[in-house]
Amino acid sequence: MATQQVQMTTEQRARAMNIIWFSMILGVVVFAVIAGVQGQNQKPQEDMLLTMIGMGMAAFMFVVSLIVPNIVANQQFRATLQRGRYETDEEKKQAMNDLESVYMTKFLIGMALLEGGAFMNLVFYLVEGQILALIPVAILVALMIASRPSQAKLEAWIRNQMENYNLESQN
Repeated sequence: MATQQVQMTTEQRARAMNIIWFSMILGVVVFAVIAGVQGQNQKPQEDMLLTMIGMGMAAFMFVVSLIVPNIVANQQFRATLQRGRYETDEEKKQAMNDLESVYMTKFLIGMALLEGGAFMNLVFYLVEGQILALIPVAILVALMIASRPSQAKLEAWIRNQMENYNLESQN
């Protein structure tokens, strides 16, 4: 029995990414509220080692979230285009679906890295009680909010990747 792959439209994929985007941000915000309530009466520890590590890791996660998703996406993008010829409408539609999946993967990796850094700092806040640990959380959540996906961004990314790929192929 052959299984058919469900193909989403670009609009449906953008909507799904928006739902994931909102859910990831909401998860951090809810945990931040819980951590804030739990740590309300906690006396801050004098040792701020975890807080400092968390701040460094937040900066590191931000930088990594700019680099790693693009590396993964570029590899997947090239692999998708090298799979075969796209002559029929069905093959072209499948290629677009695959390229949209690459963008979604790129988006999810970037968001997960930012979310991980935020959660780590919230845990460090719970352990040490240092209000300073909440600063990187706020920054990472702001970066997550700023990376809201849209259908226009998805289409522009694919167009840009195709142009870059065509330029490389000509050289």
